Amino acid sequence: MLSEKAIVLYKCDNTYSVEHERGINALDPALGIDWMLRDETPVISPKDLKQPLFKEISTNFIFRS
Repeated sequence: MLSEKAIVLYKCDNTYSVEHERGINALDPALGIDWMLRDETPVISPKDLKQPLFKEISTNFIFRS
């Protein structure tokens, strides 16, 4: 199900640094995302396809609310 309203937040504390960039592979089946692409091939950049699966990421940050 797609959302009628989505909020995305991210924090930047410095200028862009490719060596510090992180992400997860959006096609990871463990995420359980239904992209609703029945007969379409998703268009994903080579950079994003190389991202690790969720279970492979390391968490090295602290979140304080």
